Amino acid sequence: MGNSKLYQDKFPPIDKYSQPMIVAYSVFSGIPRIADEIKRVKKWIEDNGYTIIYPPITVYYDDPSEVGHDKCKCEVQWPIGEKIAEFEDNIGIKEVPVMRVLSVIHKGPYNKIFEAYNFLFEIINKEELTVTEAPREIYIGDCYNTPEEKIVTEVQWPIQ
Repeated sequence: MGNSKLYQDKFPPIDKYSQPMIVAYSVFSGIPRIADEIKRVKKWIEDNGYTIIYPPITVYYDDPSEVGHDKCKCEVQWPIGEKIAEFEDNIGIKEVPVMRVLSVIHKGPYNKIFEAYNFLFEIINKEELTVTEAPREIYIGDCYNTPEEKIVTEVQWPIQ
């Protein structure tokens, strides 16, 4: 728990409610594909004339330590301002409701983001919280052109 205390001092957790969103999304397998899927969904949104209103989000349906990074089922979501009823190129539109989340900001490279997950998991267990959905990451800023040590990611775990 020594690392968790240090993490909490640096990045305190927040119990909050997310915003309701309409998202363009794509479900796929393989963490290595995330960057390409983010770009693909963004291009689809832009090509179809929709407006991006929030940074991209990735939801993880599997634990990569159990199934492997290549087989982890993921979903990329790009919040958009309008609801449309189209589905093409394996990209769909859906509503994501308001949900209570335990959240922490991770600053630094993605290869250390497990520290944020471990930290939230310890709080969930200690406080006996109930997880309601898969965890998600919100990529704040330009994760492609930012030096690794300055990347900012919000990790959210939906709870009851």
